[in-house]
Amino acid sequence: MSKQSTLASFAAIIVLGFSTQAGAATVDEIKYNNEVQACVAEIRDHVTYDDASRVRHDVVLVKRKLVGYAMKIATSVYTEPAGDATREYATYCVVNGNHKPMKFEISEIDAGA
Repeated sequence: MSKQSTLASFAAIIVLGFSTQAGAATVDEIKYNNEVQACVAEIRDHVTYDDASRVRHDVVLVKRKLVGYAMKIATSVYTEPAGDATREYATYCVVNGNHKPMKFEISEIDAGA
């Protein structure tokens, strides 16, 4: 597993969609950890990390659905250890467990916006 893949897999999840989990929670404590990991794996298949020094995935919305969880993930790719993101992506993902997402949409957004 490459360094970038490892960074992506263990990237910090800052904002949780459930207000009841507003306290600090680690990735292992999140009950939808498998779903987050499945969505991040799918993001990894659509984004190039070749020049990345670090990658950050922020889960900004999580909703429980009949089929699993729907989530929005903001991904930032940094080419310098310190500084602004050079590329950013917005992802919408519907997933159940650690399976391939049932719905997946990703788009690059302007990092300077």
